[in-house]
Amino acid sequence: MIASAITISAASVGGIVVPRLFIAEYFPKYVIGHAFTICLLAISVILSIVLEIYFKMENKRRDENPVDVSHMSEDEQRLLYDRHPGFRYKY
Repeated sequence: MIASAITISAASVGGIVVPRLFIAEYFPKYVIGHAFTICLLAISVILSIVLEIYFKMENKRRDENPVDVSHMSEDEQRLLYDRHPGFRYKY
C-alpha cells in the first residue's frame, strides 16, 4: 500500500518536472530533457540490480540459518508475512 502511494507520488512529481525540461529553447533535440530521462532510467536499472542482489543474499541467509516456528500457531505464523522463515523472495 505504501509502495503504491510512493509510486503515484513519484509519477506526479515527474509529471510536474519533466515538461519544464522539454522547453522550446532546446527544440528539436531537447538535450536536457532526454539526458534527465536517461539518467532516471539508469538509476532505475541500478536500483533494480541492487534489489535483486539483496533478494538473493536474503534468500541465501534464510537457507543457511533456518528458524523453527513450530511453537507458533498457524495464525501467528501467517502474521509474520515476509518475516516468516519459509518466505523466499522471487526475482
